[in-house]
Amino acid sequence: MPTMGEVIARVDRAAVNVVPEEEKCRWLSALDGQVALEPLGVEPVSYSWPGDRDAALLIPIPWDGVYDLYLRAMLHDAQGETAEYNSLMAAFNEALGEYLRYIRRTNVPPRTGQFIL
Repeated sequence: MPTMGEVIARVDRAAVNVVPEEEKCRWLSALDGQVALEPLGVEPVSYSWPGDRDAALLIPIPWDGVYDLYLRAMLHDAQGETAEYNSLMAAFNEALGEYLRYIRRTNVPPRTGQFIL
């Protein structure tokens, strides 16, 4: 699984920005908190910078590009670049959807033989 520091470094190489690492960490922490609650059903996580630089994020390879797309979208949002933000969020939503579909396919609940109304 990618670490917080790896994702931030990848995004910083791809998109020149002045947003502090603490803010990027907060954005990734919020995303991982949602992933923890919704599809995984585990206790939400909260990261802080620089202490959690080497913390492993929840979404594994090969879906870890979700983090890059989300961070890049948030950077454009912070700079008021709406068109770029919308484009990246569409790509992020598609990539996150692929990961969520994988989770649903591989975590099918056991059959009970009862109908749920």
